[in-house]
Amino acid sequence: MCLVTYRARWLYRDMTAEPARDGSRPKADPLRYSPPPGPAGWSALPERDRRLLEWLVVAEPVTAGQAAILAYGSLRVAQRRLAKLVEYGMLRSFWAANAQRPRGRHAYRLTDAQRRDLERRLWGDQRRRRQPRGDESSMVHHLAMHDLLVGLLGAAQPEVGLLAWLPERVCEPLFDGYLRPDALAAVGVGRRLSLTFIERDTGTERLAMVTAKARRYVAVLRSQHETHPVQVAFVADTRRRAASLSAALGTFDSAAQPSFWAIAAADLLAPPWTARWLPSGGHPLPAAWQPLGPGCLAGDSDEATALDERGLGLLPMLEGLRWRSGL
Repeated sequence: MCLVTYRARWLYRDMTAEPARDGSRPKADPLRYSPPPGPAGWSALPERDRRLLEWLVVAEPVTAGQAAILAYGSLRVAQRRLAKLVEYGMLRSFWAANAQRPRGRHAYRLTDAQRRDLERRLWGDQRRRRQPRGDESSMVHHLAMHDLLVGLLGAAQPEVGLLAWLPERVCEPLFDGYLRPDALAAVGVGRRLSLTFIERDTGTERLAMVTAKARRYVAVLRSQHETHPVQVAFVADTRRRAASLSAALGTFDSAAQPSFWAIAAADLLAPPWTARWLPSGGHPLPAAWQPLGPGCLAGDSDEATALDERGLGLLPMLEGLRWRSGL
């Protein structure tokens, strides 16, 4: 080996080994490796992240597929943003499953610390009545409700669609806990508005418990049938279960308040808008309204107000339905 080649190899080795000896590393990309945002970094989050996190205070869990329709527009973007929020310590991921749904699916919910921070941010010193959060197995029921929500959002039409969707944590104070609807759907059809309380039936309750629940609705809402017409929809997993529910609910007077109907989830969403949504009468719609559609949590749109406790202000007729047990 010639002397020139030998010296060149040593020179190359010294040049490449030097960075390793002094421990230097390439600079991190500040956009890729940004630190987790704390309370002072809330405003640094994208608008759609903030709207989704605020909605989860009352809506509990969400899957990436549901978040894609509500806020992000695509599944890939939703997965990336939810993973980043987990990294920030704002969300935690878990596997939602129970005895009836052993396969389950991957979902996200607020961490306890983030929930407390958001409650202070949203409501300040006005303490709201809290419901028990439940364990991971109960999250299956919440996700089933969100499936209905995103299905109805995807089917919005110019003259037919959701005006508001109030989840269980928003509906519960209406009746002081005596009734706990899984959701309230305010559906606009033409120039009329129908109010439908939704009970998501997963087949775990006996029919006697379902009819007892229906009797509580009648006891509370019977006197309101003239001025505040409402209905209650029991949404089942299968057509067979829906038929059993229909038979059990058929014992109630069809002219009573509220009116009841049962349907399978697949039939409710394909197609979703049928005459069932608008009973005789209904409520007049606001002067100008647009049905909610995909992306209602995507940014600075006012549509986000129709999916949480602010939606109560969009439906003034609910004041007439408020009930207190006196306990």
